[in-house]
Formats: sequence, C-alpha cells, structure tokens
Amino acid sequence: MPGRLTFVGAGGPAATLFPNTQEQPGEMAARKNVVYSLSGRGAISVPIGAYTIYATRGPEWSRADKRVILAAGEERTLVFHLARELDTRGWISADFHLHTFTHSGHGDANLNERVISLIGEGVELAVATDHNHNTDYAPFVRELGAEQHVTTVVGNEVSTPIGHFNAFPLDPSREVLNHRLRDAGELFRLIRAEPNEFGIQPIIQLNHPRWYDIDYFRHAGLDPVTGTSASKAWSADFDSIEILNANPGRGYHDADLAFAPGDEGRHSVLRDWFHLLNRGHRHTAVGNSDSHTVHFDFAGWPRNYVRSSTDDPARIDVREIASAIRAGGCFTTLGPFVEVNALPDQDGFALRIQAASWIDVDRMKIVVNGDIVETLSLPPTQRVMRLDFSRSYSEFAPEPGMDYWIAFLVEGDDPLDPIVVDQEQPARPLAIVNPLFVDADGDGAWTAPWDLARKLVDITPEPADLLARFPLYPSLRALCVQATLEMRRESSFGIVESALVDRDRMVVLAGARAAESLANARLLPALELAWEGRVRDGFGRLVLFNALRACDLPHPERRFADLLAGGASHALKRYDTELGRALPGTFARAWQAVGYFPGPRDAAMGERGYGPESDGDLAREWKTKAGATRWAELRADSSGYLDLRGLSPGPVDALNGIAYAQTWLHSPDEREVGYALGTDDGGRVWINGELVHEDRGAHGAYLTQHLGLVRLQPGPNRVVFEVHNGQGATGLVLRVLDREIEARAAP
Repeated sequence: MPGRLTFVGAGGPAATLFPNTQEQPGEMAARKNVVYSLSGRGAISVPIGAYTIYATRGPEWSRADKRVILAAGEERTLVFHLARELDTRGWISADFHLHTFTHSGHGDANLNERVISLIGEGVELAVATDHNHNTDYAPFVRELGAEQHVTTVVGNEVSTPIGHFNAFPLDPSREVLNHRLRDAGELFRLIRAEPNEFGIQPIIQLNHPRWYDIDYFRHAGLDPVTGTSASKAWSADFDSIEILNANPGRGYHDADLAFAPGDEGRHSVLRDWFHLLNRGHRHTAVGNSDSHTVHFDFAGWPRNYVRSSTDDPARIDVREIASAIRAGGCFTTLGPFVEVNALPDQDGFALRIQAASWIDVDRMKIVVNGDIVETLSLPPTQRVMRLDFSRSYSEFAPEPGMDYWIAFLVEGDDPLDPIVVDQEQPARPLAIVNPLFVDADGDGAWTAPWDLARKLVDITPEPADLLARFPLYPSLRALCVQATLEMRRESSFGIVESALVDRDRMVVLAGARAAESLANARLLPALELAWEGRVRDGFGRLVLFNALRACDLPHPERRFADLLAGGASHALKRYDTELGRALPGTFARAWQAVGYFPGPRDAAMGERGYGPESDGDLAREWKTKAGATRWAELRADSSGYLDLRGLSPGPVDALNGIAYAQTWLHSPDEREVGYALGTDDGGRVWINGELVHEDRGAHGAYLTQHLGLVRLQPGPNRVVFEVHNGQGATGLVLRVLDREIEARAAP
C-alpha cells in the first residue's frame, strides 16, 4: 500500500540522504530523509551508516520501525507491516490548503510529488490552493493511476493585500479572481458567484487570519478583545476559519501567553473563533497543512475529518463535503480522532476519542461559550486509545434553561517527531471539535451568548451584579460589560470598574476597552488597579495603556517609557495596530539627508560606514554616486515617513544605494525617552554616536520595527540613520515618545 519511510540517522531529521529526487517521479517523492511511495514497493540508495527507519501512513495507521546498519555496497530488504488502528467509518480525511512549487513559485513540491505525498499520508480529499491560480490535480492523479486513493478539488488561495482566502470548488478554465481587492465583502461576493462543475457556491475559508502581514483579522480590524470590527473592509460572509495552520498547528495559542520562536501569529485564532461564535456567527473550525514542500511542511498535518456517506476515496461527493463544512460536520486534528454525536433521547451527547498507538493524548477540555469549564485527564496508554464518554446537556448550561454552545479540545504533550517535525516549533497532538448548539430552554430557537448578555443587561437593575452571577464563565462576564457599554446604560461606569478588578484577563481587557470608549477620568483609579494586577503580557499592557491615556492619564509618555524599561519592547512591537494607537509623542519631521553611496557597503570598509554617520557638518561635501554632494534639508510627511528618493532626480542612484539622514532631538533637560523607528529597507541608527539599531533585512519602513529607550542630554542630541536600499521605495520613520522633545534639522 502507499506509505512513507522516514530515515533517522546521525544527521537527524534534516539530513539530505536522497539528492536525486526525480529518480522515479511516477512512484516516489523523496526529500531530505523522507521517501513517499505510491505502491509501497521500491528501491533506493542510502548513504552508509546506522538508521532507525519508520514506516507510516498518516494518523489512522500504526507506526513500524526497524534499526539497521548499512555498509558500503550492501543490499538490504526490509518489510514493514502497518495496521489500520482507527475506526473512521462515516468520515473522510481532507486537507483544504495545499501548494505546489509549480504554480505557487515557492516550496519544492511539483505536482506529482504533491499527489504522491498526499496519498502516502492517507489524505482522501485534497483541495489544490496555489496562490492566485486555479490548480487541478486530477490529470496528475490519472497519470499516476491513483484514482482509487484520492478525490481532488480545484481551488485557489486568493492572496490579497488584506489576507489570504481559499475558494473551492472552482472551474480550472476560468480566469482567476481579482486578488488586488481590499474590500472583503466585494471579494466574497465574487467568490460566491464563481461557477463550478458541481453547481454549488464555493466554500470561502479564511487562511491563517492572524499570521502577520497576511492576516485578514488585522487588516479588517477584528478586535481580539471584543470579536467585532468597525472596518469597511470587514465581512463575516465566510464559511470556515483555519485555526490550525501548518505542522505545528499555529493559531491555537496566543502569541504572548504561549509564545514560541518562529510563530508569526499575534493572537490566538482559536480565541477569535470563540468570540465570533459568542456573537452568533457559525463559522466552522478547520486546520490544514498549508504544505508547499515534501519535507517539513508535511501534507495532511493537520487535517480535517468530514462527515461522508462513503468511505471510498474515489467516490467522495464534493457537494456533500461542502454542505458538511458549512454545517460544522467536521473536526480538525493533529492526530486524535474525536467523534461527537447528539443523543436526543437522552438529552445529551456521546463522545469517542481514538488515537493511534504512537500518538500521545493527555487531556480533553470541554469549552462552553468560550470558557474551559472542565478538563479531563486521559489515561496514558501504549496501545490504541479508544475512550467513550456520554454526558447530559444540563451539566454545562451556565444557568438552568440558558442556551449555550459546547465544543471540545483534545491535547497531547509529546511531540509527533520524528514523523512530523518542524524547523522551529514542535508539532503536538491537537484536535478541535466543532460545537453543538444547545437549545436549553426548549423554545425551538438558539440564543447566542451576545444576545443573552443584552437581555440580561436589559432586565438587571444593577448590571455590575452580573459579574458575580457567572463566576465560572468569564466570557459571559466580558459580554455583559460590552453589552452595558453598547446599550449606554447609566451603570456603565460601575460595571467597568468591577470588570477592571476581575480575576480573569479577558474580563479585565473588556473593561479596559469599555473604559477607553467612555474616556472619563473617573475610571483612572480602577485602571491603575488593573495596571498593577495580573495582566502582564505585552498586548494586555497596551490595551490598558490605551485606556489610561483615553481617561487623561497625566504624563502618558512616562508610563510608556516604564513599559519599555520593563523589557517588553519585543512583545509590544508584535502588536502594531494596538501599538500605533498607544504611541505617545510626535514624529520627527525635520531632517538633513545625503546620498546615495554605493551599496551594499564595501566589505573592506567593515562597520565604519562612509563617514556621515559620525560627521554631521552641514557644510561638508561627500563623494556619492552622483558626485560631490552636500546635506539637503528634507521633510517627512504627516505620517512621519521621510521619502529618501527625493535625494536624486532619477531612481538609478537609489538602486542598491545607501543614504544618510540626520535630525537633532532638542531636550529641555536630561531624561530617558522612548522612541519607535523603521527603515526601508534595512539600515543602522545612531543616537549621540551610540549604535542603537541594526537591520539587514529587506522590507518597508514600519514604525514598530524597533522600539527603544535612550537617555537624552539637555540641548541637541544627534540622531543618524544609515538606510540601505535594494530597489523601489526607500525611506525611514521616527517617532519620539515624548511631546516635550522637538526634532530640528539643525543643532
């Protein structure tokens, strides 16, 4: 049968054992230390040495391994036996987010390798989603003679300036959708109108909506505290949210509360999903590999299991699958198989957890309205796990007869390596089961928690009492705070003051958002208590700071400097939207600039630069690419951006050039001052001759690239930027986080 061999030797999981990757393109997909086989039979040359060789076929099957020592010229025949360990009848496995190098232009998987790797991992439904391309795997499946193993669907990852969105099924012959749109509502209407062979509206899936720079939730203004957006770019007309992205399942954790190196997410997509469910939206949780490669971004990890009337991979009904996705009839997993069924005759539900013998499962969390209300420890086992639970709905209602939603999270602590390895983060077993919506009051309609909170606020004389009414449900407490504010009750101040001293972080942040909206100095004492309380993460501190400043905190720049002095700058700059609103002070707009010098810097010059970094004499001439040049006065625009292309009448000199810009920060006394800066592309920055920032990257000038503190002396303090340009735009931005500091173009 199809499968995968993973060789682990002295070189570890990144060792390149198979440099000839195209030896058998119709049978194998080989990369690094991994070989996928379409037939399960074959031969391959391996460097001499000792190996542990693992045979697998995704999470439904057992794992076999053999330890071998291979000598030069030796032939060894190995036979591995795998057994199907999970009962997945009624479900098909699916990956809705897949790429090829052929059509996406990055990664390394060609179309044959993509199909072989999917089949080797036991994926039964594969959606092709190359960037801005309607890709069709079907011809390659037929060419490989693999129709019995997989059904494929034509899709497209529509990659726009405001985020990435999967659309499927599509017609491969159609012109691709307009991927330059910045209005999600317009884009989603276009996707819905796309024709396809199944005659259904395409599924719209949000991809990695908190993965920085391609994060729809940030671009469309979704508040991670309230789950709402006032942006014109926002639309909720999508079907599913990719909560688990790539092999580590990025999106599950909050970056500040459980941050791991290499995670480009700022906030928990899982928490965003909870907020949207509480507001009455019914978006389905999914998880996908987003695989571009044969190795590391392994296809099918994570994957989805979708309700299906057939277990035959060749007979999957795409219409049925689309309907199941929209209805939440699926779950996403990095190993555990979790099946939940309603039991109408028993007023409850039954839940079964399965896991293959090599996959660790430690706990199940029961989530009600976004709150973990119970955590069940699962017994350790070295065998196949099969555990059954049945529970009554009445056990989980926040109050008797109160409607709610209930979902399930399953977690394991032991990484999935060496089968699923990641360059920066471990992949651990996870599963997210889409919710049941419980009509606890039996009125034939389901009331969302947000609507419930509004009703409670409307009928409760003192809404602050609501916080004490739901001690185990912080999400409901937070919603009551938001509802009180939205309904502009006279008691808004009281409930906000109570929320700010709540024991739960989410309720405190809801109180801070409300305080920022009320913008009344009466709330400063409660905000100060919150500032000294449990909310210590970078994002939470920014939310509190914005509320403090809105409520007329005296000398906000000093409080912000305290934040920076506490070593939080790395955490703070991850949240540029929140930070952009928080930054006190003013932009430096008056500058002197000179350029362009040849770039990159001549290696013989080392770190000395060309001289202007240490000599600010405005009368001096410098030898540049355009000849003898003096400092020229330039002015930044209202957003603080200094466009350095104004130094030259044509773009040629700026290409691969280096420019210098200087300003003087005039301080009335000696003081410690915060600053924020960015350059396009990389560069170096000195303040009073001290190098405070160095960046060799290629990117735009973002204000939050670097945050820091500097001690200014009375009078002028020289700031020098050395900006390296590759091609295109080049410039800088500097904000001094103290209103009493003035930037001037001369000392």
